[in-house]
Amino acid sequence: MEKVIQLLHQTQVEASAFAWIALGILLPVCIITGMVTLFWIFTGGLRARSAQELLAEQREISRWLKDGSL
Repeated sequence: MEKVIQLLHQTQVEASAFAWIALGILLPVCIITGMVTLFWIFTGGLRARSAQELLAEQREISRWLKDGSL
């Protein structure tokens, strides 16, 4: 029984170390990703013109497919 308790304690220590390593990697990655996303949004990444151009291209492709002339 004591060996099982020691094994569980060792597993908990290893899992705790792994969790701290994962946190140390994921936290900076998430912060950097958030900063890049906010920079992209504030520099005009979500412009209405881009959406309008995308819809116009989709209509043009649809028209080409209906006409059969590519």
